[in-house]
Amino acid sequence: LWKLELPTGRPIGDCTCCYEALECVALALETDCGVTGWGFGETVSRGKFAKPAPWITPMASLAEINAEFERSIWPQIHDHNPYSLWMHRPTLFAGFGYLPAAVRIAFWDLMEKLAGLPLHRFLGSEELNPRVRAYGSGLDFPLEEERALEIFRGFVARGFRAVKVKVG
Repeated sequence: LWKLELPTGRPIGDCTCCYEALECVALALETDCGVTGWGFGETVSRGKFAKPAPWITPMASLAEINAEFERSIWPQIHDHNPYSLWMHRPTLFAGFGYLPAAVRIAFWDLMEKLAGLPLHRFLGSEELNPRVRAYGSGLDFPLEEERALEIFRGFVARGFRAVKVKVG
């Protein structure tokens, strides 16, 4: 486990918040055969917030995150077959917190590697059409209109057929 603070590269937010950095936890899960799955989870706690919200909480210290992992996640995955864990992941790692999110993403990465497939194939793309359904998403309320439009035009230029725009 690692704890990081990453800049977003631009202001992100809606009508109630604006932030330019995320607190992240990165997680590497390694199997006995040496295959590693990587995952991450993030939280927003530094920025300008118009009103309190339950999701605006500082990330715990790395020692506290490690203790939580050892207490609530490690006993569920240690000495278990990754394939059987994959089948039970919705109940094993439920919730929207940054640590369960990191574990779920690490399992996605681990399983596509164990299957010997690139992620898009693992998610169901066809051999001749290496695409999966996805949409571009932004939280661009703090930006000038032209800069926000530039970002969404970039999604379209990269092949996204849909975008999600959150304004409030």
